[in-house]
Amino acid sequence: MAYGGYGSGTGGANRRRGRYQPDQRTLIIVVIAAAISPYREIRDEIRAKTPGFFEVYVRCPLDELVRRDVKGLYKQAIAGEIANFTGISDPYEEPLTPAVTVDSSELNPVQAVSRILTGLERAGHLEAASTDRLPQGPALKAAIEEAQRLPAIEVGPRELSDLYLLAAGGFAPLSGFVDSDDYHHILDQGRLASGAPFTIPVALRAASAPTADRLTLRLEGQPVGIIEVTEVFSTDPEKEALKVYGTLESAHPGVALLQQEGRYAIAGAVTALATPTAGFPQYERTPAEVRRIKIEGFIVSDHLALWPKALAEIGGLVASGKLKYRETVRQGLDAAPQGLVDLLHGGNFGKMLVKLV
Repeated sequence: MAYGGYGSGTGGANRRRGRYQPDQRTLIIVVIAAAISPYREIRDEIRAKTPGFFEVYVRCPLDELVRRDVKGLYKQAIAGEIANFTGISDPYEEPLTPAVTVDSSELNPVQAVSRILTGLERAGHLEAASTDRLPQGPALKAAIEEAQRLPAIEVGPRELSDLYLLAAGGFAPLSGFVDSDDYHHILDQGRLASGAPFTIPVALRAASAPTADRLTLRLEGQPVGIIEVTEVFSTDPEKEALKVYGTLESAHPGVALLQQEGRYAIAGAVTALATPTAGFPQYERTPAEVRRIKIEGFIVSDHLALWPKALAEIGGLVASGKLKYRETVRQGLDAAPQGLVDLLHGGNFGKMLVKLV
């Protein structure tokens, strides 16, 4: 951000106003400071004093700032008519590690707000929304048309699967490919930076680092998704292999993939434009769709071989009307039909659980 008239010699007090605002947190819940803050030293000072500090860098090229400036202050500063003008005659020190970067010359307000909210969700400051990013109908058509105009990278079926699960909420609380903070927290602690358990990085890997803020993901030339790029970072395949798979042996398929893939990772929220299939489309559901389904029953067992027989027995009991209400086997065996009790004891279903609604 570049703003005029508050250089180092004239705006020292204004620079530090942000420092005092967080101290009001005993009176209010959230502090949002949209101050002119061109110096890293002061920003770092405020960061150190503020729990949950979240820095948003609103970037804008100088030529665009000049174009937008209806007062003509930038032109005057460039001509030397205004002294201590931030970004012209007084320095603006760009943030080195902002939580979110928003380029106002490329993103409209809706896109910018979406990127900021996504960053807040990923940092754990906001609870992630349960809505998916799977456009349908006219929205899907418009998204595909937009994808055709964006820079693109080629991906494979595995990346398509990851993309879809991220967009559908299958990898919640993740809504996009991991950033460097989440990546290293997963390897070192088995958790996301927010503290949520997560043991394998869901990363979009590339052989080179793209520079675009938005990219189309293509599978065999067809657009399958869009990623809002928030960061590109270098991964550590050797450390990842040891932490995730416990070996560096290429005979392990996961390690072999790490050795073959690029060392760069592209982070950002995603929108899915295509749906992978497991071969049974009539049974495929998104997490949101599953939550709307009435669950009739489920089993948790340590004896997989007897599942078919147990399910058949349970089905027969339900059909005959002998098992109508919720019943928890091993917690209330006296209330369960004897045939089912015998089956469970005989099969050593130590963790068998049956519930019907």
